[in-house]
Amino acid sequence: MLQRMSADGIGSGSRRRGKAGLAAACLMAGLAAATPATAQTSAAEGWQFSITPYLWFAGVSGDVVLPRGGTRDFSADFSDIFDSLKFAAMATAEARRGRFGIVADFMYLDNEQGFNSPRSIAVRGGDVRLTTTEASLIGLYRVVQDDRYWIDVGGGMRAWWIDTTISANQGLLAGRSAGSSPNWVDPIIATRAQVRLSESFSLAGYADIGGFDTGSQLTWQAIGSLDWAIRPNIVARAGWRYIYIDYKREDVELDLGMSGPFLGVTFRF
Repeated sequence: MLQRMSADGIGSGSRRRGKAGLAAACLMAGLAAATPATAQTSAAEGWQFSITPYLWFAGVSGDVVLPRGGTRDFSADFSDIFDSLKFAAMATAEARRGRFGIVADFMYLDNEQGFNSPRSIAVRGGDVRLTTTEASLIGLYRVVQDDRYWIDVGGGMRAWWIDTTISANQGLLAGRSAGSSPNWVDPIIATRAQVRLSESFSLAGYADIGGFDTGSQLTWQAIGSLDWAIRPNIVARAGWRYIYIDYKREDVELDLGMSGPFLGVTFRF
């Protein structure tokens, strides 16, 4: 069982600073990259489209602070995802013309895990439910185009809707629950690239960073994948994805990372 819940109290300041530094390093180092829907396009005239349904086996870890709910440490490793995951839906789409492209990504994750409270007789354990919805729209410009590799840069917006509920079972005190549903939009800057290894295989990567204390204090993402062109219009993808969120507004604090492998198939038309 993947439960691990901590007592009240966060201690995550140093972790946040470390992750912020890592995010900046990733971006400045040019972890150039490709989202799961990246298509290896040419400068041909007319619009080109692709859509990529994918499965992301995302574990979730970090701290959740809610009004009257205290602090809880949500920890669900991707290897235990089938124990905590209630439902998921994910897809990426891209429209491209020449050097310009528009990428849209949608993700919905519904996770739930229980927790124990061995040092408390007031309550007898409980559960935490975390429902995460993400939608992003990014514009990209191809700054480098070569037969063997390309690089895009750009930016856009990423919207979040996160519903969190902490429920405690009855002990000496009656059962209780607390919840919050913050939603916000983050501006982001992004880069991605792809390198061909052969006629059929390529490496792709993507990185973005944003928030800048407009919605979240900081958010960043990194993706890497190995792509296999099964046919000219069908590409299988396998890789790893990580997203970090540091959000603070009023009495709600979220310090969460989502990480795990993904599998997807891109259809071009």
